[in-house]
Amino acid sequence: MKTRDCLFGLLALAVAFGLTACVGGEGEGGGTGGTITLPDGGAEGEGEGEGEGEGEGEGEGEGEGEAGALAGDETFDLEKGETVQLTLMLTEGGGETDVAADAQWATSDARIATVEGGLVTAHARGEVTISATYQDLEFASTGTIACSYPAFANIVRYGSVVPPLRWADARWPDGTTFDFGFESFYCDPEFSDRTSIIVKVGAGWCGPCARYKQEILNPQADALMELGAQILYVEAQDYNYAPATSDFAFTHTARLIGDGPGIRVGDADTYAGANVVPAYVVERSGLVSFPTVWVVRRSDMTLIADSSQHNYYMSLRDIVADPEADWSMPPEERPPFVSNCGPLDEEDSEPNDVMGQAQTIGVGEYAGGICAEPTYDFYSVDVQGRWSMNLDFRHAVGDLDVYVWDTERDDALIGDDGGRVGSATGDDGEYLEWNGPALLRVEGFLGASSPYTLTIEQL
Repeated sequence: MKTRDCLFGLLALAVAFGLTACVGGEGEGGGTGGTITLPDGGAEGEGEGEGEGEGEGEGEGEGEGEAGALAGDETFDLEKGETVQLTLMLTEGGGETDVAADAQWATSDARIATVEGGLVTAHARGEVTISATYQDLEFASTGTIACSYPAFANIVRYGSVVPPLRWADARWPDGTTFDFGFESFYCDPEFSDRTSIIVKVGAGWCGPCARYKQEILNPQADALMELGAQILYVEAQDYNYAPATSDFAFTHTARLIGDGPGIRVGDADTYAGANVVPAYVVERSGLVSFPTVWVVRRSDMTLIADSSQHNYYMSLRDIVADPEADWSMPPEERPPFVSNCGPLDEEDSEPNDVMGQAQTIGVGEYAGGICAEPTYDFYSVDVQGRWSMNLDFRHAVGDLDVYVWDTERDDALIGDDGGRVGSATGDDGEYLEWNGPALLRVEGFLGASSPYTLTIEQL
């Protein structure tokens, strides 16, 4: 029988291919469909066919299987510093399984966001794609990272968030102009690998500023950058004491350190908000001398170290290596002393380097100099009633300060406002007024050296 022959043939094929078959057929020109089950539990198909001849047929079939799929968060929104745990579910056989912990995760830009086990951490402003792979399945989620600058006061001071100052024509060391500000430093992915920014404020006319840039900061700039710091050179004034432009800052800095690391900007071009506010850094920071160095922590844009609070140079390497630490009293680095005095500039009363050696003076004019270490001179002013003191020197040679000294504490007298009593500015000369006898200490800022003239007048 033809039907029997066809059945035996199909059974043989089933054995050969590991199939089971239930078939039926009729003679010439007619056939009925059958069902075939795959041994791995895969797709099942049904088909119909018609054939001619003995046991021969042609058939067509189509089938749809049940394959696994991944599902999860297709989009997410974060603020810089926030985290989110993305979901990743495997749908298979009518059920769902959480496979987030077992998937392989990747980010399109680690500067903007990183991911581990589906936990996304936002680092900078921008768009990012987070992808997951589980077995041979893939899934992607698109994220938008926003950035809001921390709340701030409209002043630059230790322990506070610095205002989001900006310079539209900042310069890279090669002269390339770009828009840079503290907001972009905090928010943009370009600076995601930075943990702090060192701000060195100087002036073109300031000799100690040039020496600090050439001899202290630039020689260690590469090491500081490797520790996560960005360097910003702010030129506050030009050679004529006028607010310096960013063009001047670039030219002046290039003359001193060539293409050494660090962004160059001028205080004449400082933006505070939407407007240019020339001399903002000088006038809104309580700046007392040049050079001044600040260290700002990127994580919250807080000013964590201020050189004006110390007698010598701060150890920048220690600070930028751990910007989360308390640097209210950072270790100091005493620079090599360089005398800027002539052979006859020392005062006649030298040595007067300690309180017990203080020269007693009255109304009059006295020539002297910070010409050797230790870099300070003591004077005991024996004048009754009110009097004034004027300390005349050239800041471009060396920055000098003067303080009323507390003999019990062996330190500067502390006033009612909590500050040190004295005069410490960035000008050529210091001035103060007092009532009755007092002990004065004239000192070189950061170990500076300069001849001076001290004048006491009765008021």
